[in-house]
Amino acid sequence: MIADHTASCLTSLGTRVSVLVFVCLLLPPAAKTKDTKDTGLPTGYRLYDRVRATVDDQVITQYELHRQFEPLMGAAYEILDPAERKKWLHERRMQVLDQLIDTELILREAKKLDLEVSPADIANYLNRLKADNSWTEEQLLDFVKRNGFRDMAGYHRHVEKEMLKARTVGYRLASRVRPSKEELDRAFKRNYYGGEYEDQIRAQHIFIRVPPLVSGRQLQALSKRAQEIRRLVLAETKSFAELASGFTDDKNGAQGGDLGYFRHCEMTPEFEKEAFKLKVGEISEVVRTSLGFHIIRVVDRRKIKIDNKQRVLRCLQMNLEMDNQVKAYQGYTKELRLQHHVLVFP
Repeated sequence: MIADHTASCLTSLGTRVSVLVFVCLLLPPAAKTKDTKDTGLPTGYRLYDRVRATVDDQVITQYELHRQFEPLMGAAYEILDPAERKKWLHERRMQVLDQLIDTELILREAKKLDLEVSPADIANYLNRLKADNSWTEEQLLDFVKRNGFRDMAGYHRHVEKEMLKARTVGYRLASRVRPSKEELDRAFKRNYYGGEYEDQIRAQHIFIRVPPLVSGRQLQALSKRAQEIRRLVLAETKSFAELASGFTDDKNGAQGGDLGYFRHCEMTPEFEKEAFKLKVGEISEVVRTSLGFHIIRVVDRRKIKIDNKQRVLRCLQMNLEMDNQVKAYQGYTKELRLQHHVLVFP
């Protein structure tokens, strides 16, 4: 945002916003500027920011959308066809805009429920973040700025919003997420061969680590590197094991990226979901997890006797809850949109 002209900005939009731009009076307002010519605004006015959506009387701007979308830009460089890339960018921007709208709707629900996040809650979160990553205060601030926040105050506001969202969704959707005993029993018999056996797979992977302190540009570069490595894998000029030994960022590189055999709930959810979809010998797309980027190859699949039914049931319940969370959240946000005045501008 441009702070220099804040005092003279036109900020009163009312409860029903019909304008598509914020404008800010220039001083002096004499000459016709390039901005005026390009935007069609009156002489002496400059385009300040474009309104992309409104939720009741709250505005979501192009600047907010861009800041939220920037970390995803790296994936666009993986699409070589210009038309496909343009289509992908438009679709993902609209998805991010939908997320911003949903966030505003949920925060309004939090206000209705009188939910609050205290300064102590935020401080505890930041202390855990520092402890988990062994960061100093300066390193934490570096992380905050690399992720698009000007200062700690801005990051505090972001954390407060995210914590309020989590509490509101948890409160509203708890009863919709937990599977019933009947649902759990049906899934157990359906997915585990009548409740007798479970699947195991053996896989290799090439892992590109994403460090905690990463900027949008660095993330784009790492994403592009992962795609380039996947193209080398598909070219088959070298074996997967040789490429893993040369490129992977973890200790499995010495074993050609071999992870051995694993069952459900022994890997991160994103990794597991993709790995168990693959046939033997098949190569995954680049998979993004909380740790980084992965390229997965399944070496073998086998069916083994269940040795601990309670472990399997806990795993199955967790996976069902994750699926139910997605469905419940989508239904919940649709309900909220019907209760509020939401406008989206092209």
